[in-house]
Amino acid sequence: MTDLSARPPTGEAAPGVALRPGGTSRPAAVGFVPVAAKLRRPRSRDGLVLRRTSAHLLTASAEQSVILVAAPSGYGKTTLLTQWADRESRPVAWVSLEDSDNDPGVFLAYLLLALETVQPLDPAVAAALRTGGTAVFSTALPRLGRALMQLPPFVLMLDDAHRLTDPVCLDVLTLLFRHLPAGSQVVLAARGRPGLPWGRLRAQGRVRQVGTMELTLSLDEGRALLAAQGLNLHSDDAVALMRRTEGWPAGLHLAALTIRAGGGGEDSVARFLGDETLLADYLRDDLLARTTPDQQAFLTRTSILATVSPELCDAVLQTHGSGSTLRELAESDMFLAPMDQHQKRFRYHGLFARMLRSELRQREPEAEVGLHARASEWLAEHGDMDEAITHAHAAGDLNRAAELVWSQVPWRLGHGEWATLETWVAGFAADEVLAQPLLALAAAWCAVPAGRDIEPWLAAAERADEHADAAQDTGPLTSAVALLRATLAADGIDRMRQDAELAEQLQAPEDPWRSLALFYQGVAAQLSGEPAAGQALFEQAEQLATALDVGPPHALSLAQLSLEALDRGAWTGAEELAARGVEVVERYGLQDMASMGPVACVSALMLAHRGELDQARAQVRRARRQIAVITQVAPWLAVEARVVLARTYLLLGDPAAARVLLSEGQNLVSQVPDGPVLQEWLDDGWRMVQRMPVTTALGPSALTAAELRVVQYLPTHLSFEEIGRRLFLSRNTVKTQAISAYRKLGVSSRADAVEQAQAFGVLRYGDPATAG
Repeated sequence: MTDLSARPPTGEAAPGVALRPGGTSRPAAVGFVPVAAKLRRPRSRDGLVLRRTSAHLLTASAEQSVILVAAPSGYGKTTLLTQWADRESRPVAWVSLEDSDNDPGVFLAYLLLALETVQPLDPAVAAALRTGGTAVFSTALPRLGRALMQLPPFVLMLDDAHRLTDPVCLDVLTLLFRHLPAGSQVVLAARGRPGLPWGRLRAQGRVRQVGTMELTLSLDEGRALLAAQGLNLHSDDAVALMRRTEGWPAGLHLAALTIRAGGGGEDSVARFLGDETLLADYLRDDLLARTTPDQQAFLTRTSILATVSPELCDAVLQTHGSGSTLRELAESDMFLAPMDQHQKRFRYHGLFARMLRSELRQREPEAEVGLHARASEWLAEHGDMDEAITHAHAAGDLNRAAELVWSQVPWRLGHGEWATLETWVAGFAADEVLAQPLLALAAAWCAVPAGRDIEPWLAAAERADEHADAAQDTGPLTSAVALLRATLAADGIDRMRQDAELAEQLQAPEDPWRSLALFYQGVAAQLSGEPAAGQALFEQAEQLATALDVGPPHALSLAQLSLEALDRGAWTGAEELAARGVEVVERYGLQDMASMGPVACVSALMLAHRGELDQARAQVRRARRQIAVITQVAPWLAVEARVVLARTYLLLGDPAAARVLLSEGQNLVSQVPDGPVLQEWLDDGWRMVQRMPVTTALGPSALTAAELRVVQYLPTHLSFEEIGRRLFLSRNTVKTQAISAYRKLGVSSRADAVEQAQAFGVLRYGDPATAG
């Protein structure tokens, strides 16, 4: 190999100085002292986690001659290459690149030195390099290409290849790819994608890219890394830490150091949020410091966004051209990952975003409110209500946030998405909800499907309505309060009718709540002994709900029309209406709403009448789970549902269960003194039961609603006392109901009761907190 030790004085042209094509003189530093350490691959340190990706690459990338490992800082690219090299049977040549190597002469010199470790090259190649001038391009490179073809299969690893931006350096790499001997590979580790002909290489099937997704730590790898740092965490803590760091190896390592410094206990893990000094300094010094002031401003200001798009950035920053900035940052290791192949949407790594938001508050504390407000406005206009609400709240604009939430209540409830509403409401403090009547109303409507108490939220909305400014249009608020009062129906049937009529009077013709107001008017007419008026109102409600695309009043109206048909003896029509109600429930995804219990009750009755007993029993189990939790909402509905289910049990040959349900209904009917039809239905039910033989009330069908509510909590870790607090019962009451449930299920322990309840299908799946 030629002697490359004589460097000419700075700025002085001399033999051995390479010329760029076209004759432009530039000191290419062909005469330089090579740093030998850059040609030695790093040693694998003890305690490093063996990356599954390195083992996979050994077997899965044999067909590709070019491997690009591209990911931001701290994703273990060098570690991956080192672990691969340690297990590689072919000769491995290594170059660790620096910014000073972004020079054709220097890069070519290191390339030759690295290849010499595979097999001595033709001396003519080095001689051509030593001559400098245009010979480097006209002679040395062609000779290098021919020399490569003579080498045995090898692997060349270029670490930090993103430092190569000089066009000639990239040309040298392209030539290297073109002349690789069979069975050889070039592996580039880079923070971004060097400017090489990737399209052509992909078309030829010669390139494989390993990115952030492949380099993200798996849970097992994360646990191994934490253990190597002396942290043997509980499984849940390890999962939480992995989620917080998003599997970023450097982030998890720094998190481990931070947690260990904090004592290493569960409290240390819980306190780790990702904005600790070690992590923030790493991200600030390794990433943010490498950007221009304009890029820093862009990054910090857009860090408030969960999903970043060019149009949204333009709106938030009140500028244009954000798309090119995003693509530029995404390609330059800014922890900004594209979320689609067209690079229209991006997201910041969570830890990086936290650091950027911290920087924003330090640099421009007054800017954050305006950024959030503009983000909320744009997102609402483009249909992303979830983020629009979040940003309005972050901007401190509770009025706007409340209006956005309330605007979604009819549609979300109408399509079974009340859990989404609950999530939005839960994002506000309790005092904020109580202070905003629209939020209080939203909270109340969230409680209705689960059968929970709505009174506190409704009372807050009523107070706001009463104290509203005289000049303010309170019609929508008054209407919403009246409709909730009709839903609650705590003051009897006549008051329910009045509330529903008031709500309808104040509603616009296209208001989605109108169908529900008509439905409650129909209920009031039906239960007051006016079946014809009730039927007409139910039909209006059903037609309007269909037109307005609102599920609950549509399904409930069909259920009531089915009962009306049944009272007339029109079983065929009743069955058809009940089936349509079930279809609406399923189409809108309303199955988990306790307020849809009447639909399941009516369906069970029709199935039992048709003799489809297995299907009827399955529907009964669903119905009982639902009606067990609706006692606090609409006493009339709780009574009616029990009467219908009692009739179903009689058809199923279980008079004991019918007696339990009729007894519950009898205890509730006193809350509806002006609904004479309900008592008539109960009396009819008792007459039917009396004609059946008496049997012992055992089995899941004999569980009372109170016992069913307690059963829902048995699979949890909650004690009887804690269950009592959730259900507003004493510990002794809960214990008594649980023991009674054990007896009826034929078991003697809590664990066996859970197993039996699951087998019988009387457990409601999901969070038991929604069950009462």
